[in-house]
Amino acid sequence: MFDSSIVWYLFLGGTGAGALSVLAGADLLFWRHGERPARHLAWTTGLTRSFLARGLAVSTMLLALGALCLLTDLGHPERFFYVLVHPTASVLTFGSYVLAGTVLCAAFLCSIALFNLTRIPALAIRIVEALAIVLGFCTMAYTGVFLADIGFVALWGNPLLPVLFTFSSLSCGTMCVLACALFEAPERKGRLVDALVRIDALAIVLELVSLAAYLAYGALLVNGSQTIGVLVSGDLRDLFWMGFVCLGMVLPLAIDAAYTRIGTAALPALAIPLILIGGYLLRYCMVNAPYG
Repeated sequence: MFDSSIVWYLFLGGTGAGALSVLAGADLLFWRHGERPARHLAWTTGLTRSFLARGLAVSTMLLALGALCLLTDLGHPERFFYVLVHPTASVLTFGSYVLAGTVLCAAFLCSIALFNLTRIPALAIRIVEALAIVLGFCTMAYTGVFLADIGFVALWGNPLLPVLFTFSSLSCGTMCVLACALFEAPERKGRLVDALVRIDALAIVLELVSLAAYLAYGALLVNGSQTIGVLVSGDLRDLFWMGFVCLGMVLPLAIDAAYTRIGTAALPALAIPLILIGGYLLRYCMVNAPYG
């Protein structure tokens, strides 16, 4: 039914939205608590313009590439704009508006950081950042709703699929932000990495819980063992268990735990490609398992 462009859309769009949400949330925390935040928020003082510019540029690029992959799969890109101009009460319309709004918010915030547009009122920037968080989470969830809305494929018609995709996207996006933090000066890098590792560990734990809930819910359905079986014991089982579960979640979570004891930035740097590969393999397996 779908080709590889949809897998890339689900991965790139969700990851870009996750990175945008993390960056916008961090900047809002810094603005809210000022130059001398509470101890647990001291890492926000490391949010330099160069760091935000890099991170927002990456998130904007990922979102734009994800949107391009979606347009490529449509075959007729004008259909996307037709939906925007002639909206209907449908999931497709919601997803189109959410994706377009997320891309615009990312591009707006990226332009401010890149070109240091100081004439724009600070309140306007904060409003856009708050909107970016909301739209970012909606975009992350919609990457799962996109599949869940297709009811005749039992593996996708699971209400917990959007939850799983949301936490997976948040983890992948956090890793992209962490990659940008590694280029910061040592005195700022350590605090940023510490905070991002904690965010990622929380996202992975929630991702593991949502995966367990997704599998349990699917197993309880009529013919549930057959439905879930195509994913966990079908042709793509090795990619799912070894690629997504082990390399994409369990090993990075162990690395995050080791980092809290050792404290070297090389450890979370090692987790970056593992989580991104695992995030892609989750989408690949979900899209292709029913037809494996």
